[in-house]
Amino acid sequence: MNKSNNASNVPSRLLLYFEHLENGVAQKAFIREIRKRTGASRTAVKNWVMRGVIPASNADRKLIAEIMGFSELELWEGVEFPPRGGRNRKSDD
Repeated sequence: MNKSNNASNVPSRLLLYFEHLENGVAQKAFIREIRKRTGASRTAVKNWVMRGVIPASNADRKLIAEIMGFSELELWEGVEFPPRGGRNRKSDD
């Protein structure tokens, strides 16, 4: 995993949001919704949510913000985005 994709050592807003969901069922539903909307693999989504890896795709970042009810600017404020590259799509699995 490319360390340059990590936002910082501060817990990501995604992780904080995920941890404050009511229960494991809500957490799994959140992961499933991101997978469904972005088409990303389960591993990629878990990396984004739980490990602070920033999605390389502008479209993925926008969809995640939308799912969470944030604007893109609110969710990704202060984050340096990774260079464009592989996207861990289902077709890549």
